[in-house]
Amino acid sequence: MGGPSFTLCTELDRQKSSRHFSEKLHTRVSIKHVDFSLFNRMDLQGFLIEDQQRDTLLYAGTAKVSITDWFFLKEKATLKYIGLQNAMINMKRTDSVWNYQFLVDYFSAPKKSSFKGGLEFDFKVMETREYPF
Repeated sequence: MGGPSFTLCTELDRQKSSRHFSEKLHTRVSIKHVDFSLFNRMDLQGFLIEDQQRDTLLYAGTAKVSITDWFFLKEKATLKYIGLQNAMINMKRTDSVWNYQFLVDYFSAPKKSSFKGGLEFDFKVMETREYPF
């Protein structure tokens, strides 16, 4: 996917990232290891998101994300690819509310941004391998 690859998160950085997303989403988010490839790809190992009832919503042994090159310099970023390997997705509904609704709400809410036009994600491809659904 281009560019040299760097291990982005030391143990402290990985814990800080997990804590940041846990606070923003008001649930447990855990990442065992992150690799970042200059400036368009992230590989997350041992990626866990719990739902609001503390049940596993998503666990991926590996989650790979590819985004527009130099996305942080652009007004619109294209999320080109999300790949989940050795994953478990646990979606369930109580009455008319799905257990992932908090994610929909978070990512669809208007965000303050330092970018002139704000960031807008245009999702293209998702691939899954080896997961029970």
